[in-house]
Amino acid sequence: MSNAQLAPGVWVQPRQPLAIVVDPASWVVDAYIAESDIARVQPGDKTRVKIGSAAPAFQSGRVTEVDAARSNVLPHAILDSQSGGPIATLPGAGNIRSPRDAIYRFRIALDAAPVEARVALAEVVIDGTPRAWLPSVLEGMAAILIRESCF
Repeated sequence: MSNAQLAPGVWVQPRQPLAIVVDPASWVVDAYIAESDIARVQPGDKTRVKIGSAAPAFQSGRVTEVDAARSNVLPHAILDSQSGGPIATLPGAGNIRSPRDAIYRFRIALDAAPVEARVALAEVVIDGTPRAWLPSVLEGMAAILIRESCF
């Protein structure tokens, strides 16, 4: 795949991809998680990843890093809800779309090569820190009670 406009001495956009480098010994998945769940994911957590809808099974891997800052730009249009992806976005300057809600990127190193090496949506299951659902429900109910009681 080549771009006829790329030539020596030509300026390129800061986010324009120029090349894709593939290391067949190391496969990495970039995944995104909501801000409310970020504290539950730590480097070293076990994961299961199913790449694409036609993948026969989940592949195992481990979380290698978690970004400290939220993601302000989606790296690929396939993630945008306007294109059928799972992340709701807001329009930005040009073709850049920003996530509507705070999301954080984390990286997963797969234990084996994927069935197909391509850009695709993936389903990720993380064996992170468990969280009880009852305290968060009670906390939400208490907030509503206080708000409606005019305190």
